[in-house]
Amino acid sequence: MYYTHDYLTARGMASQERAWLEPRPSPREVECAYCATLLDKDDAHWDGIHGPYCDDCWEEMNWG
Repeated sequence: MYYTHDYLTARGMASQERAWLEPRPSPREVECAYCATLLDKDDAHWDGIHGPYCDDCWEEMNWG
């Protein structure tokens, strides 16, 4: 019982450390809603309902 708790606690701590150590994106950058790549706000495609999309994901969604 305690082994599982220790394992999950260690994994949670590792993810918190990673989140703390990774640099925050600049205010001009947004994350693609489909593939999670960072791109500039002006370069993103917006569909009005969901978040921004990169060029590749936008073409994939609209033209298959």
